[in-house]
Amino acid sequence: MLDRLNDGHVNIAAYVNDDNFKEFISDTLEARPDVTDYAVGDAFCEPFSFEYSVGEVSQLAVILKKEDALSRNTGRFEITEDSDIKSGIYLSMLYGTGNNYAVGDTIKVTFWGEEFEYTVCGFFNSAMIGKCGMLSLLFTEDKFEEFSKNAAALKSMYVSVRICAGILSAMAFLVLLIGAVVIASNIANYIQENMQNLNALKAVEYTSGQIISIYYREKYIVICP
Repeated sequence: MLDRLNDGHVNIAAYVNDDNFKEFISDTLEARPDVTDYAVGDAFCEPFSFEYSVGEVSQLAVILKKEDALSRNTGRFEITEDSDIKSGIYLSMLYGTGNNYAVGDTIKVTFWGEEFEYTVCGFFNSAMIGKCGMLSLLFTEDKFEEFSKNAAALKSMYVSVRICAGILSAMAFLVLLIGAVVIASNIANYIQENMQNLNALKAVEYTSGQIISIYYREKYIVICP
């Protein structure tokens, strides 16, 4: 199945998405001799939950537009059960087994405490989604665009990479690379949004190191449970 779907040996969802970042990631992957194929596409990366069997599924979801998921050159998805329903959601084939969800059912999915209702259009298969605590949901184009306008939508990027050797070191490299770019982007945005406050801190002789440490306390320490 890995070969049929040309799935990535490394799959990463990054909480940043703009043309410059895509170009940077593409250029970096193009320059690596151990990368044989890759795909970089738009996605939303969200914690989600919905009822399943006698309990609840609660994990991280990579939300992709159905047409984009099926046409990825690396990390392709395949539809295992389809229908004539034009607006709704496609679930992993796992959730269509037994007495769970069926085509035409209504599913209630919660993102960040907000509940959304979708019609189940069908089911899909993917070689890697479901591993490492990450699942995927495929939206029809209208539902993808509708969700993009919601405050719960975290605009992200889904990267799949096939690597001929050194998978673990390459994965560590990609995680470090994307993490560094995301942090740098967040710091740049923070500076732009808080320039007046930063100038005030500078005026009372705060050092650059102290200002950065304030940023990290606000952004990363306070949000920890």
